[in-house]
Amino acid sequence: LFFIIRKRSVAKPGIVPVIWIAYFLWSTMTLLWALNQGNAILSLYATLSELVILFLAFVITPIDEKEFNMLLAAFIIGSCIAAIFGAVVFSSGQYLNQGRLKAHFGSDNKLSSDFFAASMVFPIGVAVMSALRQRWGIKKFGYLIVFVILMIGQYVVGSRGALVGDAATIGYFFWMNRYRAQLVFVSVSGLLVSLLYPAVWLRFVAPDTAGGDNGGSGRIPIWKVGFAALKHYWLFGAGFSNFPVAYNQYFLTVWNTFYTGWSRGPHNIILEAAVELGVVGLALLCLGWWYTFRALRHIPRGHRFYDLRIMIEGGIFGTFVNALFVHIMLQKFTWWMFAITVMAATVTRQVIANEKVVLTNGARAGPTPITALPPPPILERTP
Repeated sequence: LFFIIRKRSVAKPGIVPVIWIAYFLWSTMTLLWALNQGNAILSLYATLSELVILFLAFVITPIDEKEFNMLLAAFIIGSCIAAIFGAVVFSSGQYLNQGRLKAHFGSDNKLSSDFFAASMVFPIGVAVMSALRQRWGIKKFGYLIVFVILMIGQYVVGSRGALVGDAATIGYFFWMNRYRAQLVFVSVSGLLVSLLYPAVWLRFVAPDTAGGDNGGSGRIPIWKVGFAALKHYWLFGAGFSNFPVAYNQYFLTVWNTFYTGWSRGPHNIILEAAVELGVVGLALLCLGWWYTFRALRHIPRGHRFYDLRIMIEGGIFGTFVNALFVHIMLQKFTWWMFAITVMAATVTRQVIANEKVVLTNGARAGPTPITALPPPPILERTP
């Protein structure tokens, strides 16, 4: 806010914030008919409100290319620090729980391994693309070290959904970019790092460590109950953050071979939005993610910003794939990713517009055309 006042101007972020504001307003409206309107729900609503306000504050702040690069660098440094902290915390034996690493400091104080791993998907995409763009040298090895640090932060918590998100990001890079040979090298490097944490792959090979067919750590039974609730709440929804309440209503009506317990979260942002916000909320959620993903489509192939576009699109795509296994719409890293994307779109749109103006003015100030030259002098004939 101080930056906006100092520059006495605001940025024009485009349509993406408009869609997310509509999503927020519809979420607010569903509180009128929510199944539960208690303090816990209002606390979560306050969290969403703060995240949306913070998102809007960032996207309307006018910044230039240099400032954006500094912001992106700070983001990656912060992600590395978080990865190191998480690796230390989660690797402590006292936090081992249910066959995987989870950090529980108290009954109401914990560090969710799924959310922590999901927060690394986007910065991993940034680190990978930054490494691909560099020539072989100190900078390239520096970005590869950052990539390894972020991957360790994911491997140590054993989150399969985050690794699927990483694979989606790398796959998008492979499909859209020209660094395919280097991507193979980066992928192999990531797999070699994973050998230090074999528990990750054991969860893929034998995921039902708790005994019985738990269906992806209980996700499939939860989704079955969620779809049963969706048949009743598909139009207007059960109300913001009321999936656990709707889940409890239909928990005993669905046969499952594995007991998942009461008041479970959706573990899927699509199912979450459909049950809680109905068809309108689901449409706004999908539009918000789609327009955020396409926010940099104005950057043409071959432009110096094209790698930035692919980097951000791949990170968003991978995070969305990860979000199909964990609900992340109330997490700070989700809205920070949206803010980074919109700020990148604003900066690149302005730079490209300035480049077009320079090219246009350069064409106007070019060589004088032949037709504008003065006529040759008329010579008198000698009789």
